[in-house]
Amino acid sequence: MAKVATSLLRMTNMILVRLRETTVSTVTTSGITAHASLAGTAQTPLYVDTIVRLINDAKTEVEEAYDWLKLQQTISVATSAGAITHTIADSGTMTARQSGDMRSGDTQEYTSARTKVLSVWNLTTDNYLVARPYEWMLKKHNEGVISGESGEPLYFSVGPPGGIRDSLSLKIYPKSDAAYELEVNMINPQEDLHADDDEFLAPYHPIYLRALALAIRERGEDEGEQYSDVMRSYEQALGSAMAYEQEHRHVGLGGGDWIVHGDF
Repeated sequence: MAKVATSLLRMTNMILVRLRETTVSTVTTSGITAHASLAGTAQTPLYVDTIVRLINDAKTEVEEAYDWLKLQQTISVATSAGAITHTIADSGTMTARQSGDMRSGDTQEYTSARTKVLSVWNLTTDNYLVARPYEWMLKKHNEGVISGESGEPLYFSVGPPGGIRDSLSLKIYPKSDAAYELEVNMINPQEDLHADDDEFLAPYHPIYLRALALAIRERGEDEGEQYSDVMRSYEQALGSAMAYEQEHRHVGLGGGDWIVHGDF
């Protein structure tokens, strides 16, 4: 079976070839990467830096277009007695699992404002927590100050970023009366890619076509025929990738949006 994933360096060179530019052996030669700050020292970005930035812009757009299976991830959050708020991140001692490779070679996992929490499973008691609005959670805890209610967590809300690398927070109710292991299932987009061998988790083909279209427009062919042609190819590739994902998601459900009772 052919390898589907591709690296940042390979995609950069794919775009440079389409633009009839010289390929490169690394994307970090200039010292200006997707993560680097230009503050403090004056640096002139190379053309490859522009291409890398456009690739990451395209990656973000494709990631936000659909809940891709490769972006689905589970991070375990350990509660402690009396705790209400927990950071949804791998502190280094908690378990982090993902369908696919670890992102960007990082062995620790974090969340961000783009993370979408799907469910929370209490592994200790084998129960799902029920999602509630953040305002509901605040109201319940304000009321609970008087009663001091605690017990097995039954409800959860997702709070604003903070804590470890501005990861999302998880509020539970009632506050824990003991230690529990909560498995938080989510769609967790990658950070910007910056190293040569960083690989894309979202489908790489629509990312490539969207980045190519952005590069063509950046060169001055704004809304020209070539830009429009590549954009049409991108939209078709994105739609095809979504259709493939739908087929995977509906396996065992009877097909399409209908569920045949008795299939499971």
